[in-house]
Amino acid sequence: MFGIGKFFRKDDEQEQQREMDEAINKWPLHRTTNTITKDEKKAQKVASAIWETGKKQLENVNMWNLEKHVDNVKVYTAECTEMKKKICKVEVELQMEWKTVYDMLMRPDENPKWNTALESCEIVATLPSKPDESAFKYFIIYMRLSDATSKLITKRDFCTTYKHQKTKDMGLWVGTSCKVAICPEFGLYVRGEQSIVVIACKEVTATSCLVTQIGSMDFKGNVMQSLVDSNMPKTFVSYGQCLNKHVKTLKPARNDTDPNP
Repeated sequence: MFGIGKFFRKDDEQEQQREMDEAINKWPLHRTTNTITKDEKKAQKVASAIWETGKKQLENVNMWNLEKHVDNVKVYTAECTEMKKKICKVEVELQMEWKTVYDMLMRPDENPKWNTALESCEIVATLPSKPDESAFKYFIIYMRLSDATSKLITKRDFCTTYKHQKTKDMGLWVGTSCKVAICPEFGLYVRGEQSIVVIACKEVTATSCLVTQIGSMDFKGNVMQSLVDSNMPKTFVSYGQCLNKHVKTLKPARNDTDPNP
């Protein structure tokens, strides 16, 4: 994908880096009902608003068209009329019990170690559960794409708010982009948008699970959306292959007889 990059004088670049480091060094913040800010409440609200849309996309098997099938990685695309967006889905069936994979996915800061698409992935803040939603968790994630993904364009970064639920056999995350003061736009990069992100890790058998990810990105700037959409299946295949390779290095968790998730 092609676009016009940002150019800085060395002094400007150093100042931009200093400002970014200052913000990142404060993460993760752990908000309570007394400390959550107005813009963070708004981020929580938009995560709640897109939750049902994400669940529908996950559960609707008829809306998807198979684009690629490489080993145990299947990639699909669909037109989401509700969002007026083209969306992409990857499914990876893994020979590992689901709680081990779930625990790994709950450590986003380790994602760049195995996902070649990412340079950084950080928890910005955990947000308090709503009084009527004790089964759900909310958090904000900062993500920056790697050199390999960005290629000839200025690197893109993203700030995404998530709603999360864990049941006895599945973990589900649904998110969308947000704007919060604790994760400002950094001048070194172009802030893109994740229109929707859905990640599910579901038990298939006692020793296998299915990881599904659904997404739609807007790179902003001078990159045409059609180029982003056309590149997503290839990106998702790469994600599935990286995930598969990494999971083979994990050790299964001890058998958990606790009926509570």
